[in-house]
Amino acid sequence: MASRSRWEVPSFRKQTDVQFDLDGLRLLALQGCWREITDKFHGLRIQDLPPEDRLAYSAYSILAMLKTRQYSAAALALEALGGLEDSDGSVPFGLRRVAAELPFCLGDARAGFDALYRLSRRCRREAEHVGSGEDAARALWWRRFEAVGLALANRHLCAREHIAALQWLRVLEGRRPGDPR
Repeated sequence: MASRSRWEVPSFRKQTDVQFDLDGLRLLALQGCWREITDKFHGLRIQDLPPEDRLAYSAYSILAMLKTRQYSAAALALEALGGLEDSDGSVPFGLRRVAAELPFCLGDARAGFDALYRLSRRCRREAEHVGSGEDAARALWWRRFEAVGLALANRHLCAREHIAALQWLRVLEGRRPGDPR
């Protein structure tokens, strides 16, 4: 039997068949079942979970709230988590990314730009400070930097700030000079 990537969408199953663990949440997210994630998460006692699991469950829950346009609830859930600006790296990148995008959904573009720019600086700093011999980690942080850079270019385009968007695209193009993608 061939091994399946953890991000590959398995054959469709009923949402009621999915276990409520991290793999089940990943499965529901891959299927776009955001409402089911928020429904299942509603009754969970998150305080009883270990801290790293609590952050992972919260990331899925907050992303599901964003996808279902429950922006105020997502903001409250993020606020309940406390500060995400730790230096030890225990906060999942996805949660940081969602936290940076949330202000745009709440109508505060300036705070959203500030958060995305902070996140891009963090990604660049992490990529530059990864030790030698850790090429996979360095490549991961550069991919994250590129994803945040594309988000910034997109947000600048939406705000009709074309020069800023083009500057970001130029920075990203410089990262991969011979890559036709």
